[in-house]
Amino acid sequence: MKNDGRHTKVAKNAISLSVVSVLVVLISFVKESVIAYHYGATAYTDAYNISIDTPTIIFTFISMAISTVVVPVYTKTLVECDRDRANYFFRNFTTMVFISYLAVVLAGELCSYYLLKVLAPGLASETIHLATRFFRLTLPAMGLGLLCKINTGVLNSYKNFLLPSLSPIFFNLAISFSIIAFEKKIGIYAAIVGIVFGMGLELLYTSCLRNKYVRYKPTLNIHDETTISALKMAGPVFLGMGATEINVIVDKVLASFFEEGSISALNYASKLSRGISTLFIASITTVIFPELAGHIANRDEKKAAETYIFSIRLFIILLMPIIVGGVFLSREIMILVYGRGAFDLSAVNMTTPIFSAYFVALLFTGGRQVGMNFLYSHGDSKTAMKNTVIGVGVNVILDIVLSKIMGVVGLAIATTLSVAVISILLMRSAKQKNAYVFYRECLLLFFQTFLACGGMLAVIWLFKKLFVYVGCYDENVTKMLFIFTVGAVFLGACVYFLELCLLRVNEMLRFWGMMKSKLIKLKNGKV
Repeated sequence: MKNDGRHTKVAKNAISLSVVSVLVVLISFVKESVIAYHYGATAYTDAYNISIDTPTIIFTFISMAISTVVVPVYTKTLVECDRDRANYFFRNFTTMVFISYLAVVLAGELCSYYLLKVLAPGLASETIHLATRFFRLTLPAMGLGLLCKINTGVLNSYKNFLLPSLSPIFFNLAISFSIIAFEKKIGIYAAIVGIVFGMGLELLYTSCLRNKYVRYKPTLNIHDETTISALKMAGPVFLGMGATEINVIVDKVLASFFEEGSISALNYASKLSRGISTLFIASITTVIFPELAGHIANRDEKKAAETYIFSIRLFIILLMPIIVGGVFLSREIMILVYGRGAFDLSAVNMTTPIFSAYFVALLFTGGRQVGMNFLYSHGDSKTAMKNTVIGVGVNVILDIVLSKIMGVVGLAIATTLSVAVISILLMRSAKQKNAYVFYRECLLLFFQTFLACGGMLAVIWLFKKLFVYVGCYDENVTKMLFIFTVGAVFLGACVYFLELCLLRVNEMLRFWGMMKSKLIKLKNGKV
């Protein structure tokens, strides 16, 4: 019963965070739609995307390594020492990260042209020069995300999830408003202005939230033991995250040799699937990570294993119908999100199969993320790094092979397969790390959700046939397409969750019981 209560609280936090993330993802989609509408999939957007993706690649694995280290180390210091000692670690660690940020920005500015030439060797010379100008403007701004990650890590350690999760809104809105306001005057540079302004707003917002718990004061002590242990842990995390980003680099390099707009198609599909990933996967892992770190800090391996398995079961229940339904409705989704303005039918046809391939990876992405967090909570970043490097090797080989057979779509399929390999390896490592980890119930749940998805898919297929039969389905009429897609999603979700209840899935029975209890209390309150 205690476990049920704890897991219910975790689930409620994850659901609340998912609800907030809906707003974040919708605004992110609006931003991508604005970019697609004004710029389409052209050489200009290839230059823009490669110039944004490059600093994102540079700083993403650094920032992920930072946030991965901050939560368990800060939490452990709070438990074993006190708040003052934990805050000292934050100030010292932040100073070191800021110094590193300045060094990376300087190196990037000096080597920008050659870096982009390596990452996109197939692009025309004019596109490379344009991308270099974009890169030099956006690099310092994108690097501010490192400090945002530290702020968010501290906030999550105090179980503050909702407000920090709103921070990307400032970034996405700034880009959208800048494009709408200045695109006619300065062209694609309007997006660059939005990026610089948006990252500044995001850093200001997270810093104001973090000030509730600790204020930053410049502190530099290279001999601090807590910081040294954090940096030692960050090394393998950094390499592991860097290895993961190699997948993105290889994809972009090979895509640059295909037809014009291939990089943009890959980018649009990837961002759309990542947005949905953020909505569900990031929401759960954000809540689960501090829980795991707390259990490990208190040396409670059994509770850590229970929380880990619970998170995997949540991923299976939530992501299986999303993957199946998303692939079936991929064309409708692509048209609704991007299909307007310069993003014409040919761009939709190019991007849709790539999106479907990326979408299948969602389940494995969830397993990979929670598996990594489980190992990081134990202070074992080396095992996670080794497993990731193996997966990257698989991706590089499959990229080369599948791209020759299937073109750009082969790159997306290769990425999905590599994520699956990493996820399976991490699950094995988690089992080796903790004797209380058992996957039997997860396998049973997978087959149950697979059956439920089959029934759901059949209903959605019949629903589409009905719309076509009565003449209410037309890809060229946005209103009709929107009504069909929303109706299909709602109907499919109802059928899926009903089937899970009929299959006696524990989480769904518990959820249904909780809902009935709430309704009874509400009724009694009114009476």
